Amino acid sequence: MLFVLCCECSRITIPCERVLSVRPTPFIQIRLANRFLGRLGYRFNLVLDATECPIERPADNAVQRLHYSGKSKQHALKYELGVHIVRGFIAWLYGSKPGSVHDIEVTRAGGLLRKLLPGELILADKGYVGEDLLLTPIRQPVDENEWNVNRELSSVRIIVEHTIGRIKFFRSMSEPWRHELFFHHFVFRVICNLVNVDMMLAAPR
Repeated sequence: MLFVLCCECSRITIPCERVLSVRPTPFIQIRLANRFLGRLGYRFNLVLDATECPIERPADNAVQRLHYSGKSKQHALKYELGVHIVRGFIAWLYGSKPGSVHDIEVTRAGGLLRKLLPGELILADKGYVGEDLLLTPIRQPVDENEWNVNRELSSVRIIVEHTIGRIKFFRSMSEPWRHELFFHHFVFRVICNLVNVDMMLAAPR
């Protein structure tokens, strides 16, 4: 299976995608135990972040401008990932989108915010400032209490970075993509499911 992903052979990988594909089931249907973030008093199940996968510079000027990410200074495809706040499993996946699209616009297009329960929020980073249902760090903390809130949020939000790191372990996701762009999301979804399986097998019983 890993050999198939390294080779990126479409003739073999597409049937694998049908077996292993991550069907983005709304995480509202697969919630695990709720967790309250310390003294903040909100209910969280999901940590949200976007990741960019580099691609080769497209030949068409309009396409390359669309896919150029000013954030990472490269041409890229962007995916939105939501992971469970305690276990790190990928419970939400949306994309791909061109690298020039802002993180918050990807969230608004994906429809995740409409799936929240009353009183439920999602943890996110400063790239998502502007949505009431996303709890983000204080942009310019001015006192020790605000710094403490930011540190507490960061200590929990880091779990999504660990999950993204598992995805980027695969070279096809961390090095420029050399194949047709439409095929990228098939491979990305297979890798996401492999990451979930790997975490499930590694979890203490």
